[in-house]
Amino acid sequence: MTPPPTIIARFLAEVDATLRRDGAAGAAEHTWRAAAIFEPSERVTCRYAEQQRLMLLAGRAARHWTSLTVATLRDDGLNEIAGQQPPVRDPSDVASAAQRLGELRDLLRGQPNDSSAASVAKALAPLQAMLRQVAEGDPARPESTAVTAVPQAAHGLVACFAQAPAFADGLPGETRATIAILDALDDEHAASWGTRAQERTASESDLHRSLVRSLMSTLARQHGPITHAEDGTLPLPLTVGRHRPDLAGHSATGDLFLGEAKLGPELFEDHTQEQLADFLDYSPDGIPVALHLIVPAGWRSTAEAAAQQAGGATDRLVVHELSGLPGAPLAPE
Repeated sequence: MTPPPTIIARFLAEVDATLRRDGAAGAAEHTWRAAAIFEPSERVTCRYAEQQRLMLLAGRAARHWTSLTVATLRDDGLNEIAGQQPPVRDPSDVASAAQRLGELRDLLRGQPNDSSAASVAKALAPLQAMLRQVAEGDPARPESTAVTAVPQAAHGLVACFAQAPAFADGLPGETRATIAILDALDDEHAASWGTRAQERTASESDLHRSLVRSLMSTLARQHGPITHAEDGTLPLPLTVGRHRPDLAGHSATGDLFLGEAKLGPELFEDHTQEQLADFLDYSPDGIPVALHLIVPAGWRSTAEAAAQQAGGATDRLVVHELSGLPGAPLAPE
């Protein structure tokens, strides 16, 4: 018997189907490639984790997609209302979010002779429906809730970005970020920061994996194919100096690039400093190699300072940040 698809697999499939129904097959293919890397084929559904993923998806819809959609109106008052949604942690929070979104839609529909406001109100309708379904769903049966709620979430996401001029460029990135958030969820919700790489807790490893996968997706889309990675599906990367990077690939012109993920607090540890020094000085046959370093949002300046302290060629460093990663360590003040 085939196991039911996970929340992540359902969401990806529904985003793809919604785009194709809207005649955007090219955007559908682009978006799928950008996000599908986060869903391992061997993932087994877990009732508790799937229910929590529904909560995370509801929170993304209530707090992020709603604000993005309303922001297209360039109305400071409406933007402030849309941005006041508190965190979503349980069904009662989702029910409150659905009510708040309904009130916001009433305000939008009440704008006289404003077709743009009416269009935004319509775009928010599937998000409100999704929130209601999650709030009223049975926590013991997340799969049955997902059958009705996840298509609404996907429809709402696409409708949200259809309001913005940068629809084709913005949607793959947002889908990728959303999948990274859902993928990073683990049952422990705990991590021990500052440990050496080989001593990561299970949760810490999940966050590191999400960072690596986000970087793989970004680099594959913007620079060239990933040829080596420590994800079990590609050959292991080459050893560079004393260490092995998380991934390696080649640009369209054949130039090698390296990729590494760091959670933040370990950037100044001896192990990371050695890695940065080795990777940033790597020049096979005298050809400089770029190092793409991904960190959680807010850690960019710390990553740049760590690379400078390591003494490598920092002009080869490209720092990426991943936003919206639950459980990520707080950025330094």
